[in-house]
Amino acid sequence: MAEPQKYTSRLANQHVLITGGTSGIGFGLAEALLEEDAYVYIASSSAARVHAAVAKLEHTYPSKAGRAQGFVCDLGSDETLEANIARLFAEVAAAVPGGKLDHAVHTAGEPLAVMPPDAWSIASVKKAATVRFWGALFIAKALRAHVKAGPHASLTLTTGAVSQRPLPDWTVVGALAGGLHAMTRNLAVDLKPLRVNLVSPGAVDTELWGEAREATVKAMGARTLTGRCGTVEDVVQAYLYVMKDENATGSCVSTNGGALYV
Repeated sequence: MAEPQKYTSRLANQHVLITGGTSGIGFGLAEALLEEDAYVYIASSSAARVHAAVAKLEHTYPSKAGRAQGFVCDLGSDETLEANIARLFAEVAAAVPGGKLDHAVHTAGEPLAVMPPDAWSIASVKKAATVRFWGALFIAKALRAHVKAGPHASLTLTTGAVSQRPLPDWTVVGALAGGLHAMTRNLAVDLKPLRVNLVSPGAVDTELWGEAREATVKAMGARTLTGRCGTVEDVVQAYLYVMKDENATGSCVSTNGGALYV
């Protein structure tokens, strides 16, 4: 009888950049990619967080030493955004053998700009859009010169379930989240054959919720069909899927516990 073949991940030895990779979904994805034997390059605006995240990955996965590297990139300033992204890609390219990534994933985001209409201003809306929306757009622009050619490679962006189910005081967040659906579909056309996809999580139990985390997770969990809030370990599977499926582009994968139907 023939010996069964050892499973080899499609992501083994591939090189993946994660913006927002020091916490929440981004950090969880970095862990999952190391388990898939990939190389990960995590970026965040804080040098201290980058250092701590890489150290934690190396401690958790001692057998993967050298497969995780960190970079500092501030995506929060609209005036320097494009230049900061260009610098990030140049630094990552210098660290990647051959200078070309296989995948990039954008999970970065500031605290959600939940606010009533009376609180809207040009400044507050621009601030809400800079990391999540403009950051995604200019990462896509810069990636073209730093990614391997063909449908093997991909860019994955992140939106949220509020793009499909409105919530009180979430108009600004919902507008940006909805815009990412259109951005993804058009980028899939403009960047072909590079694949571009979108992941749309519902509420996920992460540190993003701050001091309200426990109460928020409980409340959001009660508004799902599964009876629980999503976990990072759940949601990162959607990102792994769109990276692995070389037939997936212009798609949105939702992972929300059925919250749209409650």
